Amino acid sequence: MYDRLKPAPATAMPELTAAGTHLKTTVTGVEAEVYHLKNQSGQDPLNYPIRLNNKIAALSGSVGSAPGRPTAQAVQVFNELSGKLDIQTGKMKKIYSDDLAKFNALLKKYGLPEIKTKPDKPKIAA
Repeated sequence: MYDRLKPAPATAMPELTAAGTHLKTTVTGVEAEVYHLKNQSGQDPLNYPIRLNNKIAALSGSVGSAPGRPTAQAVQVFNELSGKLDIQTGKMKKIYSDDLAKFNALLKKYGLPEIKTKPDKPKIAA
């Protein structure tokens, strides 16, 4: 993100840096709820608590390995985890609509490229 700020005027840097830091902090906060950011080795899951993605993956493995339908307990756990994931997804949508929109407005104000939330469609040669 900070590479895109290099061509900005020096007078704009404090405003852009503060807004960029806020955006990065909010996104990282949501990311840390879903995925463990400190995993460096195979032993790290033993040292740090597991996150939503690990819990959902473990539930999927457990349900997928059983010959029958998921148990009532598995459905209950899925509903709980799904609700927690929905909360984080909602937070990300709000970050995109509010914080990222404000940051992109600042970038545009200073003639810098905006952060896109969707990739460009590939150009197909004729």
